[in-house]
Amino acid sequence: MMSPTVVVAVFGLGIVLLIRLLMICRRPKSYPPGPPTIPALGSLHQFASNDGHLTLQKWANHYGPIYSVILGTQTMVVLSSDVIVKELLDRKSSIYSSRPDMYIASNVLSGGFRYLLEGYNTRWCTSRKLTHQLFNVQTSKKYVVYQDLESVQLCHDLLEDPANFKSHLRRFATSLSTIMIFGFRCPTYDGHEIDKLYHAIDALSVLGRSVMASLMDIYPILGYIPAFLNPIKRQAERALDETLQLYRRYWDLAKKNQAIGLGVHCFCEDLSSIQSKENFSDDEATFMSGMVLEGGSDSTSTTLLGFIQAMALFPEAQRRGQEEVDRVVGKERLPNLDDWNDLPYTRACVKEILRWLPAATLGMAHSTTAKDMYQGYEIPKGAQVIQNIWYGAALLSPGVICKTLPLLGHIPLPLVP
Repeated sequence: MMSPTVVVAVFGLGIVLLIRLLMICRRPKSYPPGPPTIPALGSLHQFASNDGHLTLQKWANHYGPIYSVILGTQTMVVLSSDVIVKELLDRKSSIYSSRPDMYIASNVLSGGFRYLLEGYNTRWCTSRKLTHQLFNVQTSKKYVVYQDLESVQLCHDLLEDPANFKSHLRRFATSLSTIMIFGFRCPTYDGHEIDKLYHAIDALSVLGRSVMASLMDIYPILGYIPAFLNPIKRQAERALDETLQLYRRYWDLAKKNQAIGLGVHCFCEDLSSIQSKENFSDDEATFMSGMVLEGGSDSTSTTLLGFIQAMALFPEAQRRGQEEVDRVVGKERLPNLDDWNDLPYTRACVKEILRWLPAATLGMAHSTTAKDMYQGYEIPKGAQVIQNIWYGAALLSPGVICKTLPLLGHIPLPLVP
């Protein structure tokens, strides 16, 4: 039989733990306002992952341009004003440039190598520096010839087989990315390479944003559950192996082709030439090049699809754009970069698509590396900081995205519900 002292100690410890749990999921008074919380969950029960951008939009209308959401043990601060985004993420970038630790997406699915998902550390700085060094405005001009080539095939494919326009857009974006990054093309959309690539991208999106993955971020103790008891963790480990094998094959092929003189100029050629000097491993190079491929493929095809949707929904905008292209370019050739300055309305329409139908409705979460104070509110260290892109798109005037739009008398597209 336990002594009364032990019983009292155990009971007291239980009370302390219970109070601690209740306090973790409450919003401190110093934080920005936000939706009400309940014990153990915070506001988690009110935040639906499938239409999270609409939930954030609704809360912004109620709580204002800066508010906080308590999700279990995590604090998320949502910025719904371009002015506040500029003041915090830009002017205070030294403490707002990190990323939240997402167990499944950052660690299991990426092996810690996808620097887009990494925190602000030495490897992130090195990877970012190399990517910008090899893929800046000046070096990108070397790849214009590839863009012209893929554009010609895209036009041909759309004319010959318009019913499969989604597949043609995906092939275009993927092939343009693979030839710029790894030095090979994807001439058809039904090839295995495109399927394998989008399988890797889908794994990152589906598994990394799954309910279980989110719960493991909110309650980190769940990350200790072994893979044989955690299906998401098991699937993520398998997806990492498949992704690493795929990107390593691309990286090795690019290095081999360059060594025997068969390769075309690409990102991997430049990357391999500085590998020994910068002292990064093949695994790091594999994910560095693979991550650039992921971003260039999926977001480009999504934006192009949004452009086609907008032109179908708003024929007047399509008519004005077509008139401009016909007047400037004629009907004997395709537009090219030399026509850039002479196609203001067409460029304005493309920029309007980026506002009207953003490829990433929730953007990429930032994380604070230190406590900050803003407008009298405390933003704690380690908080997720979200740009409310969907809400911002609804509020932005045309001139914010593109100065040309108001001058052209262009009416912004209504936001997609």
